[in-house]
Amino acid sequence: MEKSIALTLLLFVLFVSGCSEKQELTIEDILLALDNEGIEYNEMSQIPELRSTKENYSYELSEGRLRVHLFSSDEDRKEVQADPYPTAMFATPTATYGLHKVLIFYMQGNDRLVTKLDSAFEDFE
Repeated sequence: MEKSIALTLLLFVLFVSGCSEKQELTIEDILLALDNEGIEYNEMSQIPELRSTKENYSYELSEGRLRVHLFSSDEDRKEVQADPYPTAMFATPTATYGLHKVLIFYMQGNDRLVTKLDSAFEDFE
């Protein structure tokens, strides 16, 4: 009886810990979210980073640019998000999205596309 209770508790703990683990967000997830919202993009050549990130990507949108930075940890992303310069390339972003280990800057854009980006990224928060 005691073994079955212990086994049940162990399985419960493993289940809860497995369910609470965050899935790594990838560039493919970000691009799929843009596709799902009908936001067209063209990849641009990567810009050398002034702050180290794990990976960075730049996309030309119909209106504005999207810069995607993947960090090694959520803490690194939060640190840069709190003080985005020079990562934001010395320009004030139109919108900023901090999603787990990913930081996204929407640059030189407009409110119409911000609304679509908000919708695209809401499931990641």
